[in-house]
Amino acid sequence: MSLSPIPGAASAVSLDQLTRPVATPPARGTAPMSNQAIVQAAHKFEAMAIAQLLKPMFASAGSAAAPFSGGAVEKSFRPFFINAVAKSIEARGGLGLAPMIEQALLAERDSTKPQPATATSPSSSVPAPGGSVAPSLSPGAGS
Repeated sequence: MSLSPIPGAASAVSLDQLTRPVATPPARGTAPMSNQAIVQAAHKFEAMAIAQLLKPMFASAGSAAAPFSGGAVEKSFRPFFINAVAKSIEARGGLGLAPMIEQALLAERDSTKPQPATATSPSSSVPAPGGSVAPSLSPGAGS
């Protein structure tokens, strides 16, 4: 389907040219995210999660026809208000999701990097101060 030229327009543009994406997203794993980008993504995700938790609370607020309710305008601006409240909550510590998301993203990014091969002792044994090898304790072994 193509568009007919508009009278007075310099050139006609087809619908395919208008709907074609301008740039393709980078393929997964081509450029690792920087630490700053990971921190920003984690905080944005936490704010989004908080907003999703707040939606049901604000959906019932003002449902009755109160004398000072905002009506249709209030309903149209409610998503912006919820996002602002969620960002404010996240900026003050939020739910504590951002640090966990950061750790997971950093671990995933670092696991995709090629690791140099090094000759080390097994991780189950730790060198003791005297030079001998002492076995490491498993969780709960000393209790």
